Amino acid sequence: MVPAMDVFSHGVASGDPGTDRVVIWTRVTTPSTEPVEVSWGVADSPELTDVVASGTEYARPEQDHSVKIDVSGLEPGRTYYYGFGALGRRSPVGRTKTFPTTAERLRFATCSCAKYTAGYFNAYARIADRDELDFVLHLGDYIYEYPTDDGKAIGPEIGREMDPPHECRTLEDYRRRYSHYRLDPDVQRVHALHPFINTLDDHEFCNDTWSGGAGKHDEAEDGPWEDRKAAALQAWHEWIPVRVDDPTQPHLIYRDFDVGGLVHLVLLDGRTHRDMQVRGEKIDDPDRTVLGAEHFGWLIDRLSHTPQTWR
Repeated sequence: MVPAMDVFSHGVASGDPGTDRVVIWTRVTTPSTEPVEVSWGVADSPELTDVVASGTEYARPEQDHSVKIDVSGLEPGRTYYYGFGALGRRSPVGRTKTFPTTAERLRFATCSCAKYTAGYFNAYARIADRDELDFVLHLGDYIYEYPTDDGKAIGPEIGREMDPPHECRTLEDYRRRYSHYRLDPDVQRVHALHPFINTLDDHEFCNDTWSGGAGKHDEAEDGPWEDRKAAALQAWHEWIPVRVDDPTQPHLIYRDFDVGGLVHLVLLDGRTHRDMQVRGEKIDDPDRTVLGAEHFGWLIDRLSHTPQTWR
């Protein structure tokens, strides 16, 4: 028999909850270059006996054998449990929540800037301990693209080295980096216990990312920026339990959530539409943008036509 954690070695995760839906995620660890059939189920109990939704999907090599299911038809304001099966083994059981239709209170954790070589992920462990949270809001820098020895981190001294050890530039590099992060026990535990809502920052791509490049990207050394950007974004979508409303526009990271009529949560993308960073008088150029015209117009519309108390 194949040990369960050899098949589901990266655990489970959920994200982008709504009143009637949530995205659930896992990855099948396999040397196969063929699709692997994966069963999934969502239930009312951690034993997964009271199943409310189930089905099958394929973990495909072109998606790094990751699986994301946008489970619909759920009840609002409920705690659910979920799990997967593949190659004769079962995944760990995850816990998630849907948003209520009407909320009087909301409690969530916020985190960002998780540099593996900077130290241990104790903050994730403390977030995992908080049973009363509705979700975790991750503001970006879920990974760092840096090499192990970047001249600033203590990782080599405490046994926390990056994989791959060099800076991420290719799709394979970014996939390996997410895989390495998701083997961390605190990362696995916080994902298994709380749904995440994610946006991204620069280190999912490269330090000081802007729409046409990055501060530390040298095309002569690192290759075309658009290739690196596409690779980084693909890996992010494969490994993060984020919903893609329009598969033809995976670059549209910005989106919003109505949380029980109490909170309007607006997720922005402050990296892939912005102008290059500058210094001095150029900063005050009125034509410069952080969000881009379309993105900024979308934000103003959302802020102007929503009744929630908190935004």
